Amino acid sequence: PIFRGMMSTIYCDLDQNITVNDINRCLKSFYSNHSFVKLIDDNKDRADFFKVQNTNNCYIKLFKHYDESKVIVVSLIDNLLKGASGQAVQCMNIMFNYDESLGLDNLTGV
Repeated sequence: PIFRGMMSTIYCDLDQNITVNDINRCLKSFYSNHSFVKLIDDNKDRADFFKVQNTNNCYIKLFKHYDESKVIVVSLIDNLLKGASGQAVQCMNIMFNYDESLGLDNLTGV
């Protein structure tokens, strides 16, 4: 099988008095009603490509940086489904007021 995974690693500066836990709580709150965005906040759970393969999901995991004024954000997607075709179907569903997951919920792992 062909693997089409894509990983982004982003290093961010935190404002004073903002912690990685604050960012994690904010992301959880923002994405709580987004069915295709999954947050990994357990240190035991890995952020790997097997989670996203053949899905329309985006997995996000935060990592602490050795410098407490920074955070590392890692996101994973299947490049074909979330990156192109799945995203087009999802956007069309939203545009026509259909359920966002219509046609995408029968994919493996969704």
